Amino acid sequence: MATNGNPPFNEKRFGLWAFQIEPRTLKCFKSILQAGIAMPLFEVRTNQKPSKEETAVIASELSRVCSSLLRKSEDFVMVNFQVDQTLLFAGTVEPAAFGELRSINLPIDETNALAARICSFLSERLDIAENRIYLSFTDIERQNWGWNGKTFQAT
Repeated sequence: MATNGNPPFNEKRFGLWAFQIEPRTLKCFKSILQAGIAMPLFEVRTNQKPSKEETAVIASELSRVCSSLLRKSEDFVMVNFQVDQTLLFAGTVEPAAFGELRSINLPIDETNALAARICSFLSERLDIAENRIYLSFTDIERQNWGWNGKTFQAT
């Protein structure tokens, strides 16, 4: 219990489940919904094998690139960078990568520019020819993207 006699959390009920949500988290979530900001997810799989240290640096750079390209706060960007994967492209195991960018309000009319920038970055940082990089872009509907026990569908 908080010293003022109020519980430190607000209880929110979803069906049969009750969740304890800190008031500041709830306020942050409401502001995210109102601003139309949603967590972009950028996943990259490659058969390249950068060192553990370099992998962390590249993942951090991918987060900043994604934030910049989508004009969204890096606070909401998630990156899943998988290296040393079994990845066969065009019948060979030469350096290759596959990237998936998903987000609510993904600017579909800007995917060519996104592809150019992402391909350039991956090619440069991972030493992969741009013609050996596939990219997928998905604009996720608000009701199909969740965070903190709730979807981003406006209520």
